[in-house]
Amino acid sequence: MRILLINVPHSAIGSRLAGEHLPPLGLLSIGGVLIDQGHKVIFSS
Repeated sequence: MRILLINVPHSAIGSRLAGEHLPPLGLLSIGGVLIDQGHKVIFSS
C-alpha cells in the first residue's frame, strides 16, 4: 500500500536555518512503523 504523509508548513517548525522545515516527530514515528511493515511511505510538505 502506498501512503502519503503530508506536513503542512508551520513557522514554529524548523531547524536553526531560516526557511528549513522538518517533519514532525509524530509523522516520522508513524512513517517508520509503516515502512517496517512493508508499505511505501512518501513524506510531502
